[in-house]
Amino acid sequence: MKKAWIGFDDIESGYISSDLVDKATDLGYLVALYDSYHSIHKPGEEKWSTAKFEDKSGKKLTGFQGESRKLNPTLSLPSVKSRVSKILNDGYNFNSWFIDYDATGEIYDDYSKKHTTTQEQDLNSRLERMSYIRDKAKTVIGSEGGNDFSSKTIAFAHGIETPAFSWVDEDMSKNKESEYYVGRYYSSTGGVPEVFSKQIPVKELYKKVFIDETYSIPLFRLVYNDSVITSHHWLWGTFKIKDEIGSRMMKEILYNTPPMYHIDREEWDKHKKDIVSHTKV
Repeated sequence: MKKAWIGFDDIESGYISSDLVDKATDLGYLVALYDSYHSIHKPGEEKWSTAKFEDKSGKKLTGFQGESRKLNPTLSLPSVKSRVSKILNDGYNFNSWFIDYDATGEIYDDYSKKHTTTQEQDLNSRLERMSYIRDKAKTVIGSEGGNDFSSKTIAFAHGIETPAFSWVDEDMSKNKESEYYVGRYYSSTGGVPEVFSKQIPVKELYKKVFIDETYSIPLFRLVYNDSVITSHHWLWGTFKIKDEIGSRMMKEILYNTPPMYHIDREEWDKHKKDIVSHTKV
């Protein structure tokens, strides 16, 4: 593969090996750390590292997976600058940056008297922090979703091609005995977690809505194909839907969509033949 984007699933995962980051950039790949300013958790009780902020407090709107609160984007820039400076000062050669949520379209009014915010101000603050990171760190920046309002800021959009939809059905999201269950954010081998590697069928209803080419008219690409690279959502990589692999590969070719793989040694051995063949095409 002469061109690839390599992303980590957590802001701290990219710190594991600076040699890996250096080697990948030397090969001409984009290497991105994961970042998010969406949720803010109580100090000392943060359930993931990006939810740690030293100088903010929040109320009312719950954060991701119902944990704690959402962070008003108009209050975030000092924390953005602090976090970015720390990462850059640590000497890691990331040349790309993934910002979760900011392009998904979750735009809010904030009625607090302490920081009253309109949806327009909320949106502009999201774009401002992505632009700041892009320009300060000189990185290729992208986000989840990739809605129209973000098209001038981001270079890649996760989830335009195949969106995240397991949350709509308990058999996919909660029923661990179901054949449709997407899997846990866990790997017994320390490799790719089940939620990425486990191949599952999809109910016909959701195939029709989310996979069927009859309904996936590439309108976004017609407008933004020269400026925004669109991909599957990271939960729905190329091999995730076991009886749709061939058809999704064909659509990747026809729609100019980069394939998405979750790779460790085991997954590479399992899918190497298909990956190499698809790359040649």
